[in-house]
Amino acid sequence: RWLWVAYLRRKSDAFGAFKIWLAMVERETGQKLAVLRADNGGEYLSDEFTTFCRERGIQLQTTSARTPEQNGISERQNRSVFDRTRTILIDSGLPMNLWGEASNYIVYTKNRCASAALDGLSPFQVRYGKAPDVSFLHRFGCRAFVYVDKPDRKKLDPRAEEGVFVGYADTQKAYRVYLPSTRKL
Repeated sequence: RWLWVAYLRRKSDAFGAFKIWLAMVERETGQKLAVLRADNGGEYLSDEFTTFCRERGIQLQTTSARTPEQNGISERQNRSVFDRTRTILIDSGLPMNLWGEASNYIVYTKNRCASAALDGLSPFQVRYGKAPDVSFLHRFGCRAFVYVDKPDRKKLDPRAEEGVFVGYADTQKAYRVYLPSTRKL
């Protein structure tokens, strides 16, 4: 029940994103992917994608046309993530162009919340064998301050700039903060 999210500019970028995801998951687990279920989207049915799966011994299963219920868990997770994304964006009053930050936040927190499907464990507990540390979690859209490094400020300038908390960094132990004054993260 672990969720990953990848943002693509074009559907044709799906194959490259899939290869990166597959390498990460296979390295982490030591297991090989046996079956991939996807809808009938062209991004999964390209010659390049199907050849790659066939050469790797991955059975590519596709759902029947207009039957998302055949891929129910995935479709339900998508709906849940985007319903929550919409809700926190509206609640925070932040611009809709921050939908990617909001959905990252939802996926991050969802992976650390207990799930009935996992007998009350979180996906994090199942994946890593220990309870997640949630002591540093914050509400999306809360007030945050970003330290202004000394070379960039004068003696009496403020030491921090006010921003809005929007999530957690993927590759660092750091927060992501939106600065409305510059419209930057």
